[in-house]
Amino acid sequence: MSSPAKSMVKAPDTSWQAELEQSAREVFQIMLGSTFEVGSCELTADFSLSAVVGFAGELRGLLTLRCARASAISVAARMLGIGPAAAEPEMNDALGELSNMIAGSFKTKLEQDGFQCMISVPTVISGSDYRLHSLADGSLTQFSGRFEGGTIQLTLQLQH
Repeated sequence: MSSPAKSMVKAPDTSWQAELEQSAREVFQIMLGSTFEVGSCELTADFSLSAVVGFAGELRGLLTLRCARASAISVAARMLGIGPAAAEPEMNDALGELSNMIAGSFKTKLEQDGFQCMISVPTVISGSDYRLHSLADGSLTQFSGRFEGGTIQLTLQLQH
């Protein structure tokens, strides 16, 4: 028998994309003092860095943030309040932290919707010649946005 709270939770649908977009905008504003303009972007962009955060529990899957090296350096510079040259060695940590904060904000929204889950520590992948295969073959949400002239892509794959 399911509990009353479980019967009222949202099914995975387009509302998850809206909640993820809101999480991304909030984190960019709070952590980077910048906007993240969701919309149509060049999908042939150089995505040479990826940060991946896993979800476990009632919802299982992955959040992947992909961007170019220049965007990762801009993220680190904004996050740490330093110049691009000093930010370059910090770009992987900054990109991992950015993806972790977006995943954490989204996780909070999921919990408000009645889903309980945990997130993993982020993993950053360098290079673009790879394919990510998740065992969570549920719903897929993907969108891109602009940050300081570069394209950042967010992909969410969840199964429950």
